[in-house]
Parts: sequence; structure tokens; C-alpha cells
Amino acid sequence: MIVALSTSTRHVDLQGIAAMNRTAPALTPTQQAWVAVFATTVTLLLVILLGAAG
Repeated sequence: MIVALSTSTRHVDLQGIAAMNRTAPALTPTQQAWVAVFATTVTLLLVILLGAAG
């Protein structure tokens, strides 16, 4: 009975997450630019650190 309850609860949670993703607003162009800058910076730092490590 506990298993059935947890399964039904999980099902409701997944539906809630799916609904939240459907209604999430898209990023604005400015936010997209900042995401690209952040990703590029992280990538370059990772390459530099791995290069320094050998």
C-alpha cells in the first residue's frame, strides 16, 4: 500500500514538472547572450586548468 501511494505521488509530481516546463518563458536575447558568455568562460577556464594540470 505504501508503494502504491508513493507511485501515485511520484506521478503527480512528474505531471507538475511537465506542466511547469511547458509554461516556462523563453530566455530574452540579453539572457541568451549572458548564458553564452558564462558557458564560454567556464569552458575556457576548464581548458586552461586541464592544460596546466598536464
